[in-house]
Amino acid sequence: MAYRLHRGLLYQDEQMALLVQRVSGEFYHHLYFPQIGGVGYSFNPFVWHPKIDPSQGMLRLVFGLGTRAVDRHDDDYTRVVALNQPLLRPEGTSDAIRKYSQKIVNVLDLEMNEHISSQFEDVAHIAQSLPIEIFASRNLELERQAKRFKKKVFSYILDFTTLLTQTPFVEDMQAILSRLSTAYKHPVDIEFTVNFLDKREYRINIVQCRPFQFTGKIHHLRLPDNIRPEDILIQTPGPIIGQSVAEHIEKIIYIVPEQYGRMPLNDRYTIARLIGEMTNFYAEDHKIMLIGPGRWGTRMPELGIPVSFSDIQNVTALCEIAKMHAGLTPDLSLGTHFFNDIVEMNILYMGISPGKQQAILNDTLLEQLPNRLSQVLPHSESYAEAIRIIDTADIHPTATVLLHADTLEQRGIVFLSHPQ
Repeated sequence: MAYRLHRGLLYQDEQMALLVQRVSGEFYHHLYFPQIGGVGYSFNPFVWHPKIDPSQGMLRLVFGLGTRAVDRHDDDYTRVVALNQPLLRPEGTSDAIRKYSQKIVNVLDLEMNEHISSQFEDVAHIAQSLPIEIFASRNLELERQAKRFKKKVFSYILDFTTLLTQTPFVEDMQAILSRLSTAYKHPVDIEFTVNFLDKREYRINIVQCRPFQFTGKIHHLRLPDNIRPEDILIQTPGPIIGQSVAEHIEKIIYIVPEQYGRMPLNDRYTIARLIGEMTNFYAEDHKIMLIGPGRWGTRMPELGIPVSFSDIQNVTALCEIAKMHAGLTPDLSLGTHFFNDIVEMNILYMGISPGKQQAILNDTLLEQLPNRLSQVLPHSESYAEAIRIIDTADIHPTATVLLHADTLEQRGIVFLSHPQ
């Protein structure tokens, strides 16, 4: 409803249809699933490295049913592929690649007559005929350690390296996306499956295609010179998703990580609801930046803030702070419905990892400034320690707060801009 209202479609008649579609996949004993499920974009709005060409598109791959690719899952990860540089990864090290590889697989269990999630290791043991080497690589270091201690281990890591380097899959997906976007005369996003007939031949099924509502182009945006360190509120080397932008920010809604992290789960749902009230109070004529810990839009409040998209649709920028607990990183969720909504509504996404090189979060200043919460939502004063509404005019009598993000360079900064 929020999406239709925003686009002026709320009161227009729209005929709906129910489509019954065969599930693409193969039988493995009592399990049924495709070997690969995923989403693809003919235009890549997430550029985390200078070598990436946005016009060449991107994929989000999972092993098994594509429901893990299109819906946001907080308990696992997917493989993001820039089609012109398929081996580049947002993760920087081999340890990070292992940590953030997919471990849970969605399948149909025909005995239970249910759609279930299962560990990759368990599925692989059942699907003995699966050409597992195409999708997963062996962790040789883990095998050496296991051999040393005479233990048995399942060492496969779902990294899709063989698929991306030793088959024409990347070229095929580039051709498919290019042809579809040409036919649509617009960037497209697709959902697809892949099933190998043997170790060389495979079949790609396109199960959905639609226009991808990304406006404009990703471009360089030169940072202003001589920004004083004391004027920086936020600085991040990425991840950043969206168009390069320079915007004046009028309101900052800041969820204090330490306070939020101590809250019981019920209160976290209340915080999410109050955020929706705040952003709708200011509506679209204000430039709002939303800053909070963990993952926005999560279904698991212990990992972040469980807002719905209608709660955040009016914000200019959304910032995730990797600060709730050790090991939790901002989740890009590329290709999910949540990600699509952010991109289509032209909301800039920034991930902030305090302690990371070139990352700054001036939380001391954010917590010292006057809190406008009681003026906006008088009934929510009991949450004033966790929710801070900051009017940027309170920060400095003459300076304004400027958000500057260069998507290609993966550099974002929020700072005080003084009159010349």
